[in-house]
Amino acid sequence: MGAENVFLIGFGTYHGTLKAGASWGSKMQEMRVPPAAAGSIEEVFANTGLKSFYLIFDEEDRKNKSFMKPIGNRAIGVVYNPANDALQYVNTIMPMRYDAFLFFLETKALTPL
Repeated sequence: MGAENVFLIGFGTYHGTLKAGASWGSKMQEMRVPPAAAGSIEEVFANTGLKSFYLIFDEEDRKNKSFMKPIGNRAIGVVYNPANDALQYVNTIMPMRYDAFLFFLETKALTPL
């Protein structure tokens, strides 16, 4: 599709609950997400005092040196194990990884219909 035809949105939380499998192919279950690691982008966002917000990154952000530093970003997907939360962090340059990012201080697991 080409980079100009893709818009990547990331989601993050400081803490809460979610639904995921503990391993590939395992049954989906509700899990608790512990508070984010010290120094992570999720902790930085939690320290804003806002319950939720979004950021849209553009070329100006990619020129701003303060945004271009790698920072730990918790990667949670369909597979998650709270016992291994410390292993979920990847060094991320936010404006290079995402076009937009939605942050929620606390999440609550969805209830299937």
